[in-house]
Order: sequence, then structure tokens, then C-alpha cells
Amino acid sequence: MPPEDFWNLAGRAGRVDQGSLGIIALAATNQQKTERLTEFVNHNVESVNSTLVSMVQEAIEKWGSLELHRLYNQPEWSSFLQYLAHTYRQIGNYQQFANEVEQILRGTLGFQKLRRQHPHSAISLVNSVREYVGRISKQNRLSLVDNTGFSWESVSLTLKHLNDESISQEAWDKDNLFVSNSPSLRKLMKIIQNIPELSQSIENVTEGLGINKREAIAEIVSDWVNGATIKDIAQEYFSTNSQGKTVDFTTAMTNCCQNLFRDLVPTVSWGLAALQTLTFQEEFEKLPEVEQKTLRNLPARVFYGVNSDDAIALRLLGIPRKAAYPLAREFREQGIMAQNSSLPVLRDQLVQADVTAWQRAMGETGQDYYQIWKIIEGNK
Repeated sequence: MPPEDFWNLAGRAGRVDQGSLGIIALAATNQQKTERLTEFVNHNVESVNSTLVSMVQEAIEKWGSLELHRLYNQPEWSSFLQYLAHTYRQIGNYQQFANEVEQILRGTLGFQKLRRQHPHSAISLVNSVREYVGRISKQNRLSLVDNTGFSWESVSLTLKHLNDESISQEAWDKDNLFVSNSPSLRKLMKIIQNIPELSQSIENVTEGLGINKREAIAEIVSDWVNGATIKDIAQEYFSTNSQGKTVDFTTAMTNCCQNLFRDLVPTVSWGLAALQTLTFQEEFEKLPEVEQKTLRNLPARVFYGVNSDDAIALRLLGIPRKAAYPLAREFREQGIMAQNSSLPVLRDQLVQADVTAWQRAMGETGQDYYQIWKIIEGNK
């Protein structure tokens, strides 16, 4: 796992509404694994140390100074700017933050190394941080940085794009958002493609498409949510290369899986969740709990590749994507899935259900899916 991925995951332990202290636990069952994990973390620490040093040096060499608000469109700087915004919100007072900025930076990976090796650059960074936090401290919606995972500059830019595209609560219609050629989905994908923290992942996908690239993203998402198979998506969208030449089936499937699971699904899920927050967070909290849950689950439909709340619940319990929707419908009709069943209760009900329910939902292949699920879940 690359260092940036590790620290991105680790950082989620201390995100907003999770308290001021985040704990990362790595489990080791023996001394050998303990040593391997220790080596891994130490290696990652050193990598991130070097990253901050090189970031500062490169920015100063290129621009002559550090103007942090102009660096938001670079992923590594976006993460740093989010850290500053989050820390300022924890302190809540600009003057106190300005007085303690060096102590705050000492808590970041890499600042000590920067100060030892490049003291003038370290001073420049301290001054730039003071200036940047002074700039964002005047914003009254700074919590959106933590709520979205974007820098304040990206939040501001995205709010403008949402306004330009006239995106409102109506865009999040669960029955129409993921239909083919959905105008709302096309607009939302257009916005996501222009968010600096997300744009590179979407660009990775478009590079693998041999058709009208940007417009295809929304259609791939729609097909995926509505149950299209990997084979279908590969043949429809990845069967030609960027020059328009046909590629063999194995290459198409490989490109499809890499782009779908590495970039498109996680990025669009994150993007939609962030755009929901930016669109109508205050109105959202006034809705009935059932409606809130359905709206909150819309990004999860992309993540799990299904188009109903019941199917999401089954995907969370290890049910394969192809089986989730027909099983959800069957289990709902049979009373196995109650309106507000918790996942543990639903799991117990699934364990107790026999193979006939699966067969009614999926035909003869239901037996195979049933046996596979039992094995995977350790219920053989």
C-alpha cells in the first residue's frame, strides 16, 4: 500500500464528529508480523516526511514563495490545507492558532525534518500557514471542509458549480437519479470531474475510454447501479482504445475492472456524498428519518452497484451484487426483511432461510449463490 493511501485511511480515524483523538490499530498475531508492520509504518513515516520536504522545496522553487491558497488543486497540498482548516476549527481562535502554529506543525509528519534540513523553508512555511489560516478564518462554513474531504478552495469552487448547474434537492430523486440519460446525474458527474481532489481519478477512467469520454461517465455509473454485468460494461465502454481501435476481450475486461473498482466507483461515491452535503445539508436534517436514510444511501448505491436500500443491506452482509436485488425483493415479500431490521438481525434471518428462497429469487443459479454465500460467511 503506498504511503499516501495508508495515511489517507489512517486520517479517517480522527475526522470530524469522531472526537479530537484518532486511534489506528494494526493487528499482529505473532512477533514476525509485528516486526513487519513496525517496519511498514516506519517506512511510511519516512516517506511522508520526505514528501512534505519536497512539496515545500518544489513550491518555493517554482513560485518563489508559498501561497497556500493557490496550491489547493494539487492533491498533496489539498490534504495539508484540510489539516490546517480542521486544526483551526479545533482551536477556534485565530490569534491562538497563530501563536501556536510552530507547535501545531511539529505535530505533522515532516516539519521537524524540514526545519533541520531547510530552516529558511520552514520559516516560510510557518508564515504561509499563518497567512492561509487568517484567510480562511473569515469563512462561516468552514465545517464543509471536514464534511466533504475537500480543501476550502475546492468547496468554494464546487458551491459555485452547483449554483451554475442549478442543482437543488430535487436533483436527488431516488427514482430518477440513476436512470439512463439522467440529466441530474450528468450534471453531477460534470461537477465531480471538476473537483481537484477527484478529477485525476475520473481522468484515469476517461483515458481508458474510446468513445465520447466525459459523457460516458454518467452512463457507466447508471449501468453499474442498475445491474449491468462487468462483461456488459467492458463490451460497451472499454472495447476500443483511445485511438478508436478494437481491443481483445481480455484487455477490455482488464481495463474495465481496473477503472471501475480502482477509480470510478470509490471516487463517484465520495463525490456524490460530498455534493449532497453541499447541496442541502440543512434541509436534509429536517426530513423524516426514512427519507434521510434513502438519500444518504444514494452514494452507497454506486459503491455497491445496486439500486435499492434493501439490496445495499444485503451487499453489506456479503451477498453478491448479482443476487442482491432479486433476493431483496424475495425476502421483502416473504417478510424476512423488515422495515427497520438491524444488520445483525437480518444476518440471523438469512442464515435461517433455506435455499428455496434463493431459488425462487434467481432460479436454479440461486442454489449456487446460496452455497457460495454460506461458505464465505463461514456458515457451511
